[in-house]
This record gives sequence, C-alpha cells and structure tokens, in this order.
Amino acid sequence: MKAIAAVLLAILAGCTAAPPETPAATTPPPCCPCACPPSAAAAAPTPAATPSAATAAARAYHATEKSIAPAVTSPAASAAYIRAVDQADKLAREAVRLLVSQDGHPTPDAIAGARRTMDDLIRTLDTPQ
Repeated sequence: MKAIAAVLLAILAGCTAAPPETPAATTPPPCCPCACPPSAAAAAPTPAATPSAATAAARAYHATEKSIAPAVTSPAASAAYIRAVDQADKLAREAVRLLVSQDGHPTPDAIAGARRTMDDLIRTLDTPQ
C-alpha cells in the first residue's frame, strides 16, 4: 500500500508542476521546407542586359537625327552645307540599316562602318557653316 501511495503522490506532484513556457508569440514557428513556395528573394538578380550594336547605333542615329532639321533650316545654312549634311545622313542611315539587317549577328565591318558614318554625320553637323 505504501508503494501505491508513493506512485499516486508522484502523479499528483507532476500534475501540480508549472507548465513549460511556450515560445514568444511574436516569432512564427519554423516552416516545413517542403510546404513553403520558393522565395523570390532567394532568386539571383539578373544582370542588366547591354544593348546590341544595332540597337546602340539606331539610338545614336535617332538622337543625332533630331539635330539635322534645325541645322539645315538655319538661315546661315549654305547650299554646300545642306548637301554635305544630306550626304552624311544618307550614308549613316544606310550603315545603320545594314547593321540592323544582320539580325543580331553584325560583322565587325558593319559595326565599324556604322560608327564611322555616325562620326562623319556628327562632324558634318558640328562644322561651322
């Protein structure tokens, strides 16, 4: 009987003990790795794409093209200056067209030609009239 009383006393002592502390409610419980969708923050950032040679040449031409009309319609523009700008503009447009027509695989000659004709057009526009 003393043994039964000791067991009952041990069981009662276990019931009256303070319950274990629960973790703070501010931290969420850890997530099961298989139940969570992949995090977007874990994805590696993609590097900024550099424009192709054709895109860069076309943008450069369009930026320069905006200065052609004011230059040739200026009251100080001579006939020779207008002809020189027109010829340089035609060559630049043809070089850019050739570069774009190579469909993303431009030859070094086409890139050099577009660069050279754009420089000639800019130089022609910048020459005093």
